[in-house]
Amino acid sequence: MLEKVEIAQAMDLVPNTSISLFENLPRLHDVLLKGPSHCWNLPWAQLTRLRYHVSSVREGVQVVHLCPQLAECTLEMLAEAADMDLPPIDLSRHLRFLRVAVNISMVTHSAEAIMKTIFTCLTAPELVALEVVGQFAPEDFISFLTRSDCPLENLFLGPGYVNPNTLIAVFKAVPGLRRLVVDADMGTTRRLQNRAITAKVLERLTIYPAAESLSDSDYLLPQLEHLGLTTGMNFLDQPLLDLIESRWVPWATEVHGVPVMRLTSVDLDFTGTTTGRWLHPTSVEALKLFSEAGLPISLKNNGTQVSLLLS
Repeated sequence: MLEKVEIAQAMDLVPNTSISLFENLPRLHDVLLKGPSHCWNLPWAQLTRLRYHVSSVREGVQVVHLCPQLAECTLEMLAEAADMDLPPIDLSRHLRFLRVAVNISMVTHSAEAIMKTIFTCLTAPELVALEVVGQFAPEDFISFLTRSDCPLENLFLGPGYVNPNTLIAVFKAVPGLRRLVVDADMGTTRRLQNRAITAKVLERLTIYPAAESLSDSDYLLPQLEHLGLTTGMNFLDQPLLDLIESRWVPWATEVHGVPVMRLTSVDLDFTGTTTGRWLHPTSVEALKLFSEAGLPISLKNNGTQVSLLLS
């Protein structure tokens, strides 16, 4: 019995008609849909996983409204903001994974406006993992998290114009985060770099930061176990090394009564370094020592793996 369907492209249909091929499939629960939803009669109410490539945020939200059993939801390729407020949707019963991605190369409306619609109308109290691609206002993001009051543990922030203050505001809102991945690379074809990852951000993720302007109570994300960064070299090496050392060397199990987790893995990909700055050789050697001591570290230069084996 069919459980998964992938509809890769829209079909030329007679106006006001739709296809009912998959409508009566009681075990169908996983759908990938690329194209208008009105072309297909699907058993929306029984779906637990939906990956929907849709330009209109209005259509995307309306389809989500038809799927009360969703545990995983992806709205991809968003490019058009809604022209009016949409009704609230409570996904409280099941949703644990949500990905919202703006088509940053073909967006026709403000990415921030698109994200505002999503964050304003959805509520997801059981959400554990969230992926966001595209610019957003921190107040909209934080309002969504506050309203949902969800146990968020995994956060992926993809390409989009986000500044360091936005990142810090977001990190403050998710103190229980265990896995953080930030991709601040806008893509080499556009020759754009989003300078979101700076020393200011790295210092706020460092336990016992060296910055004189910070105290040891100013660090964020005490439960963090995995850190992934794709970024240009917008900072000196030392803040990055300080961050990793502070969360790997077991000199603190709690700070001010708050338990502190050790890092279990680090992924680093420095982009734009063909003509720009790269890690100093002594910094690469320091990363090798962390790796030799047991911390799994992946280091890449413009996507190419760099060996961290000690010579």
